[in-house]
Amino acid sequence: MTIEFFPQPNIILQIGSLSLYFYGAMYALSGISAYFLLKFWVQKKNLNISSDALLDLVFWTLLSGVLGGRIFYMLVYNFPVFIENPFSLFSVWNGGMSIHGGLLGGSLGFILYCLYKKFPLGKLADIAVVAIVLGMAFGRLANFVNGELVGRITDVSWGVDFGDGENRHPSQLYAMGKDILLFIIFSVVLFRYEWKQKSGIIFASFLMMYALFRFCVEFFRAPDPQIGFLIFHLTMGQLLSIALFFIGCIVFLLLKRKTK
Repeated sequence: MTIEFFPQPNIILQIGSLSLYFYGAMYALSGISAYFLLKFWVQKKNLNISSDALLDLVFWTLLSGVLGGRIFYMLVYNFPVFIENPFSLFSVWNGGMSIHGGLLGGSLGFILYCLYKKFPLGKLADIAVVAIVLGMAFGRLANFVNGELVGRITDVSWGVDFGDGENRHPSQLYAMGKDILLFIIFSVVLFRYEWKQKSGIIFASFLMMYALFRFCVEFFRAPDPQIGFLIFHLTMGQLLSIALFFIGCIVFLLLKRKTK
């Protein structure tokens, strides 16, 4: 039985016919880092939540996030294919995930589990922000290694040829940098922030900031080929980010009003 490390750029380890894909490893790393980040902040903020409960919370949130990301992608980005073959929803090996859908699905799973366990939803959501953006950063690194979600054609010296003979922006790395920056910002905020009542303000602020940053990064990313540019020459990702920004604004204003 042969053992090979990085036999292909997108495969970390291959043992015989078994392969550990880079993308799968990043999902696992996202879940592991989310658990330890939540555990650290729960202890630091003196929240009475056990390690086992946090592990379950991470599992159900990640699972619902993956399901939400896949379903949302097929319904919004690839609807004709879904209508023609509904079972394509399960063809995850062909690629196709939506961050906006992942946020929606993950948030739903997170909320339902917190309500079921009667956890402090707002405070846990504030803490979860740092885990979310770090997991996104790992995902964008996987996108770069896989050569997917490529950037627009450019003449910059740091451009990358992803196999089509064109020099393109490494937009996946720009997105990864955006996520790392948000991770740093909200980590500092958590260190300095003192909760008032049930909070949730940090999570609402994250929705707005992520949407704004994502909107800007999209100017360097090639639009999805099956959709192209839409109204005002914007991409689907930018239109969804506008919607997410306003959702964040509404949640923020409602929470501020409730706090007062």
